[in-house]
Amino acid sequence: MTHQQTTPTPRHEIWLLNRLLPLWITAGLLLLVVISWQVLRHQERILIDQKLQSHTDNLALLLNKDLEQRIRALERLADRWEVRGGTPYVDFAADAGNYVRDNPGYVAIEWVGEDYRIEWAIPEQGNEAVIGLNLTFEPQRMQALKRAQASRVPAVSSPVELIQGGTGILIYLPLFPDNRFNGFILTVVNTEQWIDHFLASQLNPQPHIHQRIMLNNEQIYQAPGLGFSGHHFTARSNFKDSEITVEVFAAPHHYQQHHSFIPDLIAMGGVLSSLLFGLTVYLYQRATMARRLNRQQLRVLEQEVNTRHQVEQQLANQKERLNHILEGTNVGSWQWNVQTGETIFNSRWAEIIGYTLEELEPTSIDTWMAHGHPDDLELSGQALEAHFNGETPFYDIEVRMKHRDGHDVWVHDRGKVYSWTEDGKPLWMAGTHQEITERKAQEARIQHMATHDQLTDLPTLSLANDRIKMAIHMARRQQKQVSVLFVDLDGFKAVNDTFGHEVGDSLLKTVAECLRNCVRKMDTVARIGGDEFLVVLTNTQNPSDVEALSHKIIAAIQGLREIFSDAPQPIQIGCSIGVAQFPDNGDDAKTLIAKADKAMYWVKSSGKNNVCFYQESDS
Repeated sequence: MTHQQTTPTPRHEIWLLNRLLPLWITAGLLLLVVISWQVLRHQERILIDQKLQSHTDNLALLLNKDLEQRIRALERLADRWEVRGGTPYVDFAADAGNYVRDNPGYVAIEWVGEDYRIEWAIPEQGNEAVIGLNLTFEPQRMQALKRAQASRVPAVSSPVELIQGGTGILIYLPLFPDNRFNGFILTVVNTEQWIDHFLASQLNPQPHIHQRIMLNNEQIYQAPGLGFSGHHFTARSNFKDSEITVEVFAAPHHYQQHHSFIPDLIAMGGVLSSLLFGLTVYLYQRATMARRLNRQQLRVLEQEVNTRHQVEQQLANQKERLNHILEGTNVGSWQWNVQTGETIFNSRWAEIIGYTLEELEPTSIDTWMAHGHPDDLELSGQALEAHFNGETPFYDIEVRMKHRDGHDVWVHDRGKVYSWTEDGKPLWMAGTHQEITERKAQEARIQHMATHDQLTDLPTLSLANDRIKMAIHMARRQQKQVSVLFVDLDGFKAVNDTFGHEVGDSLLKTVAECLRNCVRKMDTVARIGGDEFLVVLTNTQNPSDVEALSHKIIAAIQGLREIFSDAPQPIQIGCSIGVAQFPDNGDDAKTLIAKADKAMYWVKSSGKNNVCFYQESDS
């Protein structure tokens, strides 16, 4: 009898592979979901880092501008010294006191004599120890002194330990009246007080973000509670011959606070989709096997088919949930047939401009054109052409759209061509609209804060310089004149001494409003010092008109005396005005301001509360 050996049949191996196929598919899909989730989280982290770096760069820029504005204001004090050939102690004390009060962080403003010894220190109280101090006793102080004297421009010292206590920097302004060295005006700045006030006034505080600021690689400020763990961002800004370094440290809690749940939701949806897809493959296998069974297994087959229908319903429900997740991104989407003009929008696209999708139908590219801002259509067209020509990988632009209520909304419009015709022309293009109106408004507020006085909301000296340059440019073309009025309040110190700085600040606000009311909308009123203002009159023709307006300003400010009618002693409020005109007295902003300032001091020296035009013959 012969024994026949049996071997495993190939059918058994195929059956085993078919049973494992859904597991392999599901595992592969889950791996793709995990990778996609990691990519989304990484992109989110990059976006947060970009915002933090932008925050750091903006902080360095604003800090540079703040220090520059302070030095420009101090240069006015030095200019007056040089114009007069020296300043009496009483006037120096009044001006310096105003600067110290108006600029948090200023510890003292001092006059250093030609022998490098401190002769005057304002305020006197708290600075008695520095009178007679020889500033060459310390290398940092001596280097800055020599540098300022040699270059005849302001110099900033490296960080030093202040005699008054704390760490700070010294700003030296050399004095050369009649080209003769006459010492320095020295400003002592407590860097911790200065930067604390700067950060509080310029930026919204953000938890878990701390700053450290260095000058020439030496620390001048460190935020309370700063830990050097976490992510580190650096921005550098050159100021004169010094380098300002701003470091921002973001704790892990910052990233947790700004973490978006969208990647997690998408990952959850991907996991569910992968499992359901694997289950679908598995059920498909079962259904195929069931069709091979005989009639006795018909009931089992029917049960499997019913199960399959249930799974399909679950897939439909899952698809709807995924659509809701996509809607949670809160962006408008669009598809555009570039050749026919056919356009498909989602409901959010319509909501951004105040409509429902039904109100805009039938939609086409004309729908977008009708609601785009006319001034931005050309820019949008240029960006599209650049993308169509292969110059840019994406169509990416920020434009304005007209809202149903009449106002403009800003959108970040981004898209890409994904289908081309056979002859290489763009066919189908898709993209998104993300509303960025609030971000644009925030950028505008930051720009306004950088160019306007915090107390009166008037333009600062830097913005006034720009306005004067623009006015001179227009006056040259139209053959007109530009008049610069230097307005200095008379009696303001008495208000501060009698009623305190709170009332003084209120008076400055009232004076600012009074000046605005006296001039045209096309003119500019700026605050450039403690009680000093500039008025820039454009397109003037007759000096008599300028003189009449100046007397109008004087009368208006004199009318403010009624505010102090109940004072125990009379308070005399007035102003002295100096006028310089383009082209007669100069053809640039610096010259006109300097000559208007000199004319104002002629008024001060001849009785105050009047107006004087700069005369070259009297200079």
